[in-house]
Amino acid sequence: MTDATSHTSLLGHTDRVKRRHAAERRFRAYGLTAILIGLAMLVFLVWTIIGSGWNAFFQTRISVAVPLIAEEIEAAEKGFLKTAAYRKIISAALRADLNQAGLGADLDDKALVGLISRRAPAELRDYVRNNPDVIGQTVEFDFLAQSFIDGYFKARVDRDIAARSKNVSVAQLDLVDQMRAAGLVRKAFNL
Repeated sequence: MTDATSHTSLLGHTDRVKRRHAAERRFRAYGLTAILIGLAMLVFLVWTIIGSGWNAFFQTRISVAVPLIAEEIEAAEKGFLKTAAYRKIISAALRADLNQAGLGADLDDKALVGLISRRAPAELRDYVRNNPDVIGQTVEFDFLAQSFIDGYFKARVDRDIAARSKNVSVAQLDLVDQMRAAGLVRKAFNL
């Protein structure tokens, strides 16, 4: 017959129980280490995304004081190519602003209006149509810059690219640098 008292009590720890408890502590430590490494990788991933993508929340805008002359607006609305007529209004206003700041004398009107987004004439027309009471006044607009100009301020476009591009010239980049110093170009938060 076996002696029941030769075994250790249930409250005591045998070598086997001690090994099992040590293995469980190691398993918990491995799990905690894996979770911490995963969280560190997640923080690194979010930091990288924010660090390289924060520029997407900002867009370059060009300030232009546009005089809304009734005769010009009326002629633009009667014309066949309405946005082309509004583009001429923006071009003339931008030329006047640059002349007042002493900038852009060496660029033609096509190069000047090429600084601004193609959507600008439609924005101006929509504004005038929705606010007819502003006709006869000068209104300050912040038009979106053309994508290459925006890319220049976000360091995606440089002068080498501009020298080879048909969409933007080095002279335009020089001008927007001067415009930025004069306060006519700025970055704006955009969602």
